[in-house]
Amino acid sequence: MGQTVAILLCSFQGERWLPEQLESLRAQTHGDWTLTVSDDGSTDATAQIVRDFAARVPQPVRLTQGPQRGHAANFLALTLACDAPAPYYAWCDQDDVWYPDHLARALDALRAQDAARPALYCSRTRWVSEDGQTMGLSPDWQRPAGFRHALAQCLAGGNTMVFNEAARQLLLRTGAAEVSSHDWWLYLLVTGCGGQLVFDRTPGLDYRQHPHNLMGHNRGWRAQWARARKLLQGEYGRWVVENLHALHTRARDWLTAENARLLDAARQWQSPSLRARWQGWRQSGAYRQTALGQLGLLFAVLSGSFSQTTRGEHG
Repeated sequence: MGQTVAILLCSFQGERWLPEQLESLRAQTHGDWTLTVSDDGSTDATAQIVRDFAARVPQPVRLTQGPQRGHAANFLALTLACDAPAPYYAWCDQDDVWYPDHLARALDALRAQDAARPALYCSRTRWVSEDGQTMGLSPDWQRPAGFRHALAQCLAGGNTMVFNEAARQLLLRTGAAEVSSHDWWLYLLVTGCGGQLVFDRTPGLDYRQHPHNLMGHNRGWRAQWARARKLLQGEYGRWVVENLHALHTRARDWLTAENARLLDAARQWQSPSLRARWQGWRQSGAYRQTALGQLGLLFAVLSGSFSQTTRGEHG
C-alpha cells in the first residue's frame, strides 16, 4: 500500500502567514505528499504564493476555488472532491507551522491501525503568538476519547488531523453535512462508526494565536469562562444541534448499535420536557474534559438551551 498523504489546505487572505506554512510542508521528513489548496475568494497574493511554491517543489500542487461558505464547508468540500484517492489525508490551516516530523509521526500511528477501518490521528499543539513566541501547549486531555466525549466536545483541532481513506469514505457516505466544525464532525463519525483514534500527546505543530484565526486556545479560567459563555449564549448549542441533526439524518445507519442508542438519548436534550432532557442526559453519558465544561453542559441540557436552539445559522 502506498504512503502518499494528500495535504488539504484551505486558504483565505493568507499572504501574511502562508509562506511559512508552505515551507514547513516542504521540510517534512515524509516527502511523499500532494498538496491541494482550496482558496475561498482571496483578493491578496495568496494564489500567487501557491503558484510560486508549486514551481519550487517536486510534489504535485493544485489550486482550486472554495465554496465561500465558511471554513468548515471549504474543508469538507475539498475532502469530498478529491478525484485521486490517497491512502492518507491531512487537513492543513494556512497560518500554522508544521514540525518536520508531523506527517511521519502521524503515519507511524496510522499504519499501526487496521487499514480497513476508519482511523484518525490528532495531536496537541504549541500555541505561539503572531511573532512566533511560545505561549504554552494545548491541553493534555486525561478523560478518554470516544463517541460519548464527541457528543459534547471535539478532542483536537482539525489542523492536527491526519486520517486514512476509510475515514474519508465516511465523509463521502454522509455527504456535505451542514456543520460549523469539520474537525468535530470527523471525530463524531470515526468514533461513532467504530473507528480507531490516536491522540498524540506530543505537539506536532505551532498553532499561531492572532486576531484572525478562527479558534484560539482555551487554557486558563478566563478562556474556559469565555467558552462557557458561548455555550450559555447559544453558539455552542447551535453547533451541538447541527451535529445531532447531521448524525441522525446522514450517519445513523453507519453508527454502531450502541452509539446509535447514545445518539437517540442525546437528541432528547432538545425535548421541551425537563424529564426527557434529564433522562437523555443520563442515558447518553456525554462528557466534556473539564469540570467547568461538564457543569456548563449539564446546565445547558437542564435549562433547555438545546431545545431553544434551531439548526441553521452557524456560530
